[in-house]
Parts: sequence; structure tokens; C-alpha cells
Amino acid sequence: MEIKKSEILNLWYVFQNSKHESLPKEYSYFIAKNKLAIEPIVIEFEKRQEPTPRYKEYDEKRSKLAQTLADRVEDTQLPKINKGEYVITKRRDEFQKVLGELKAAYKDEFEARKTQIEALNKDLTTSVDVDVTKIKYEDVPQTIAPSVVETFIVTGLLDK
Repeated sequence: MEIKKSEILNLWYVFQNSKHESLPKEYSYFIAKNKLAIEPIVIEFEKRQEPTPRYKEYDEKRSKLAQTLADRVEDTQLPKINKGEYVITKRRDEFQKVLGELKAAYKDEFEARKTQIEALNKDLTTSVDVDVTKIKYEDVPQTIAPSVVETFIVTGLLDK
């Protein structure tokens, strides 16, 4: 069956979230069989999205810079964090200056990463032929999230 790679990644997410649940045997078989069928595609995609060692080096330096120049929580030396990001207000100009220098030093890596991401995004729109197993509607558990059913419908795995 032809399935878009973006839909395969959605299926993988659904299957990964179901792996620790105790489910009816028909549904468990459906998940296990299809997970094994799409796993090579997912692994290949994950390898291709891995940044280069030099880009990782840049990102680590950027993170350390942000952590070093971040505002501090009162009465501690811990950096302030809001929504997963370091809060930098007091030393913002210094951060921007050093970050600009860092970006200039890694300019080629930014271009390579941008090209890599564009290629990955384009690849997500392509379809691949995968030997998947459909599931009958009556074999789907009674308590299942609508988003999961939607994923099965979109990928053509739900046999109504």
C-alpha cells in the first residue's frame, strides 16, 4: 500500500504510544505487525534528520551561551527558564553580539542544515510502498482517541 512518509511518522507515533498498554490481541497484532513494517522507513528518516557534528557543536555553544547569560532566579544561581527557553533580558545585547559572532563562524553549517531540512520536508510528501495490515473497525478498542482513528483512516489502515 502506498503511504506518505509524513503519515508513516504519524503512525509510528501512534504505535509508540500504544506499546505499553494491554490491548485486545487483534489490535495488538495490528500494531506490532505494522510497526515492524514501517520501522525501517522511520529509522532511515531519523538518521537523515540528524544534524552534522559541526552543527551540534554550534548548538551546544549557543545553548551554553544562553545559559551563561540568562537572568537568574532570585536567591539562587539557577538560570531563569520560561517555556523551555532561557530568559535573557539583562544581558540581551551581549548575548546578541556573541550569538552573531557564533553564527558567522558557523555560517556554512546553517546553510547545510537549511538544505537538509528542506530536503527532509520535501521527502515527507513522497509516498512509499509498505506491506501493512489493515484492521477491521470492530477490532479497534472501544476507548480509542479520535486522533488515532483519524490516523488509521488517513493511512487507509481502517477497514470499515
